[in-house]
Amino acid sequence: MAIRRAAATIITALLLPVIAFAANGLKVIPMESAVYDAMDTLYLLEGKALPSTTRPWTVAETEKILAKVDKGTSPELYAIIEDAVSEKPRTDVDGFFGMTFRGSVSVTGYAHTETAFRYPFNSMTNYMFKTDTDTPTFSASWETWPGEHFYSYVRYQVKNDFNADAFSSYHFNFDVACLTPEGFTSDLDQREPSRAFVVAGGEGWNIVIGRDRLSMGTGASGSLVLSDTFPYHNVLRFTAYGSRFKYSFVMSFLPHMKDDTKGILYYMTHRLECRFLSDTLYLAVNESIMYKNDNGLLDVRYVNPVMFFHNYFIDGLANSIVDLEAGWSFAGGWNMYFQFALDQFNTPFEKKDGDPYNPLAFGAMLGLKRVMQAGSGYLTLNAEAVYTMPYLYLRATNIPEGRHKQDPEDPGLGYIGLFRGQRFFVGYSYGNDAVVFDLKAEYDVPSDWKAGAEVLFMLNGEKDINSLFDRDDHSFAPSGDFSLFWFVELSGTRYFAHDMSVYARYDLICNAGMTDNQFVLGFSKGF
Repeated sequence: MAIRRAAATIITALLLPVIAFAANGLKVIPMESAVYDAMDTLYLLEGKALPSTTRPWTVAETEKILAKVDKGTSPELYAIIEDAVSEKPRTDVDGFFGMTFRGSVSVTGYAHTETAFRYPFNSMTNYMFKTDTDTPTFSASWETWPGEHFYSYVRYQVKNDFNADAFSSYHFNFDVACLTPEGFTSDLDQREPSRAFVVAGGEGWNIVIGRDRLSMGTGASGSLVLSDTFPYHNVLRFTAYGSRFKYSFVMSFLPHMKDDTKGILYYMTHRLECRFLSDTLYLAVNESIMYKNDNGLLDVRYVNPVMFFHNYFIDGLANSIVDLEAGWSFAGGWNMYFQFALDQFNTPFEKKDGDPYNPLAFGAMLGLKRVMQAGSGYLTLNAEAVYTMPYLYLRATNIPEGRHKQDPEDPGLGYIGLFRGQRFFVGYSYGNDAVVFDLKAEYDVPSDWKAGAEVLFMLNGEKDINSLFDRDDHSFAPSGDFSLFWFVELSGTRYFAHDMSVYARYDLICNAGMTDNQFVLGFSKGF
């Protein structure tokens, strides 16, 4: 008996580091993972409101979310999530330090019919789907789990440099490093790694610092507060979560619009998510701020995770937006959601006779989502309407007394960021001064294949991402001589064993009478 107890003690001592190590749930599940769609579908099938829309999640948070659904609702979807959260490091060093090396290869071809086509909602001049399917020729990643409370990830990609104008100028192009339609090139992307961060955390909380993709909101066509538009953010993020609440504090450091070597520009937001009525009601309140300092000063007085940012009263340095979101699963497989973001509202006291005042600026979204099992797969239908005022996200740094319009040399305090010289909205993907109607349908046979279709119509006003702020302009969207933008999209993906997939996509797009047919076909293999 004594020998057995001694043996058990020795085995326990040997396994304890491994057990502690295995409890590290700090791995961040990437935004492109099938986990998120699978979890959303599971929740709606059970009549629950969507799980946290502040993403990405760590493994530990994903496990807590998964614990609230029944495996019998869909064993196939449950298995996708279970496999992701139960994944172990491929290499174990001393039972307390784990690491995994991964890689991938891919080839994607693009074609379109109109090289002069331009988009109305940002400064992107290349294909709409280029950022969605921006696949590197080669990628290599390294993950580490050093003990119980830390995780790190870094991924390098080999691909040609991002050049929107050059990419769209060809009728045919491809993602093959060192090759262009004109021949060989040495102009590779020098801004790698595109995903690299360190995570520290414990039970119910974590801190992430580094570079990763972000998303915050319920919309299918984008979010009014933080859309998954940028390929990555340079971010500092704190998260605390339970079974019915989640608090997030995020700082995303963006390139300064005028002089990135001297100035500082960051997007800062804090967000509280709560769940009520047996998980059928989801509520979130969010406030964000865009802070700019031309001298590069990071004033820590304004970095307060629990402050009401609006009451800093630092006009000329910052612009704030408050946002309210709600989601209600009123029946199994159904979800209605709403989002309202307020950028500018003037009280009667602020509207002094004869003095110019900032125009009203807000955005609103209303959507309905339906999920059902159909044959061996799951059908998802989504209808969404979005309204954004002409000056939502736009703001001048300073308008001198006696004037009402932003100076052309003033980069402003808009919710706008630069990526590779291209201007993107941090908030809603399709920007300001817009009335949008979006319909989506997707049929997914888990781990086998999926197909989707989308139709979007947008009335786009005269104000865009480059418009100057005008305190005398109190128009409503769509303003001025507006135009019609629309597209029809068909897409499909086929999955194979050994982490292989083939994907295809077709878009028919029209903007102000100019039409473009866009095609993509690609292959990817992970290892």
